Amino acid sequence: MDRLGSPHLVRGSDVETALALTAPGSVGPGGLMIAGGPGAGKSALARRVLERLHSDGWAVAVLAGRWYPVDLFAAAAKALDAWAGDFPQRGDASEILDGGAPHCAKFQTIQELLKQAPFALLFDDFDRNLGSEGYLDPGFAEAFDRLCGSAGRGRMLVTSRVAPPPSAATDRLRPLRLTPADETVGAELAASLPYLSTLDSTTRQRVAAVVAGHPRSLQLVDAWLGAARVDPAERLAAVLSHTASPSGAALLELVMAELSAAQREMLLQTALATFPLTARDVAVACDASDPSLEQRQSPERAAVDAAAEGMARLAELGLVKAWTDTDGDTVVLADRWVAEGLAPHQGEQLAARHERALNMHYAETHSDRRTYDDYVAVTRHLAAVDGMGDLTKFTLDLTKYREGDYSAMALLGEVIPTVPAGNGHYLPLRERQITTLIRGGYMTAAREAGKRTLRAVTGWAATHPQRDEARFCLGAAHNLYGVALLHGGDLAAAEPIFTATVEIYHELGAEHPTSFEAQRRLGYALEHLGEVYLGLNRPQDEDILYKTLAECVFVRTQLFEADPSPDTALMAGPSMQRLADLAERTGDHDNARSLLRTRLAMVEAIAQAYPDDEDLAEELAAARDRLATLTAAPAGE
Repeated sequence: MDRLGSPHLVRGSDVETALALTAPGSVGPGGLMIAGGPGAGKSALARRVLERLHSDGWAVAVLAGRWYPVDLFAAAAKALDAWAGDFPQRGDASEILDGGAPHCAKFQTIQELLKQAPFALLFDDFDRNLGSEGYLDPGFAEAFDRLCGSAGRGRMLVTSRVAPPPSAATDRLRPLRLTPADETVGAELAASLPYLSTLDSTTRQRVAAVVAGHPRSLQLVDAWLGAARVDPAERLAAVLSHTASPSGAALLELVMAELSAAQREMLLQTALATFPLTARDVAVACDASDPSLEQRQSPERAAVDAAAEGMARLAELGLVKAWTDTDGDTVVLADRWVAEGLAPHQGEQLAARHERALNMHYAETHSDRRTYDDYVAVTRHLAAVDGMGDLTKFTLDLTKYREGDYSAMALLGEVIPTVPAGNGHYLPLRERQITTLIRGGYMTAAREAGKRTLRAVTGWAATHPQRDEARFCLGAAHNLYGVALLHGGDLAAAEPIFTATVEIYHELGAEHPTSFEAQRRLGYALEHLGEVYLGLNRPQDEDILYKTLAECVFVRTQLFEADPSPDTALMAGPSMQRLADLAERTGDHDNARSLLRTRLAMVEAIAQAYPDDEDLAEELAAARDRLATLTAAPAGE
């Protein structure tokens, strides 16, 4: 809970209301959604609720900001380790969360904790996962729905500036909106803060009036006054001289005015971080000697010590949060309210700071200190400096061979919304995302990702000057959406999508009869459309099903003849198998045998040329077995 707001910024009545809404121990609500404006005390209230639940014997875990599965699993494991209670599967749950179990097993374990154990899970700053289309990452949308739907004995808590999109699962979160505090409430909160509590009630009332009762502004004033190295009276007078405003911008300027140049730079650099930074990290990121140097040099001991001293002062002034991480290092992070307030101060050095942070994390990915946080941080800083080519390639490289991995799923969900549809890596990223979602069992998310893909590419293609390129991309987008629908079992919705895909590639093939790529894609579109008709199994589709499968065989046979290779053989063989199965089912055994003999001859020929290809060997065995089975069947069967 180190990253959460100060427990002093909450009224006791709000805590009691929140606890009543979560109704621990009862059946019904899935949890609590605390909403309110920036710096209103949402995180602070959630912290008080979690502290109360923990004191009542609950395990509590926190995930802050963007959906990040690695942190979710680590937070749940830490919560179990620190929990004094028990439930029947606790040992198994701890082993799964702490060990090298697949991510799907870890996630399902958290679902079971929410169902069976007094376990509270907080998503703080939830709205960072939301955008103009609702959830930025459709994978997180489905994951979050699953967690909310799992809450039985346990509870989900959310803090957010805006409510999540409605669903049957999120509707189980009872809403609590924090209304803007007034001067009276502000004075009440001030009386609980370390320094302001030492002032007389009239002065506290005046301070509360200056910040319009805003909780986070009060905390900043309290920290600044309490951190004075001399008589704070001058600082207090400066605060009281300001015009009432809850924004905190003028107060931030007051605090920043006394920072040294080095401390100011540390603050502005830290404000760009989304993961906690050590003194070493800050020292490297603030080294402006060569910001474009990817392999950052290890800092001198004096630089690390200076960074540690500066970090301590920034924490003392209330500008960053500081705590000790699991490795025993002091780490810092600027909270969202401060980071947003500092944005106007970043100025023309913003890109340089992002680049230094990017290269600091990139260097860490090549060291024995690397964590997955460093890889994610690289993508976030690349997105901030519009390093689109590096961003998309880095993401594709990082997620390769990780289909079904929740971290890959989340990273793709975070990066893709920043990539324009006309980018050359947009469709490969979407394909990777949809494949990852499907293999992870997130069919609703895969469908939504496919829908967004088609919508984005359609908009881009409508104005793209190169018609053929636009249509190739449009065909690919249709195909991706159709695949998502097909795997999700929505065959009726997939039919018109694949029909449109076939039409696009028919046009391209007719206009470019020698285009291998157009024919290759047409083959896949026909294959998928055939799968749809087979699944729908409607009597009225018999003719079009046969026509579709036959054309698929024709197209892929032509591809094989034009380029006899393992790839084209492995495409053509199964197509012949599907058409042969249909012929056998309709009683046309002669045609079925002819197709299977053609398949076998083709695969045998290419397998002789590529004797070490395991996929070909497997296809050859399947072709022989299938033909033998059909040949052995009595005539007429």
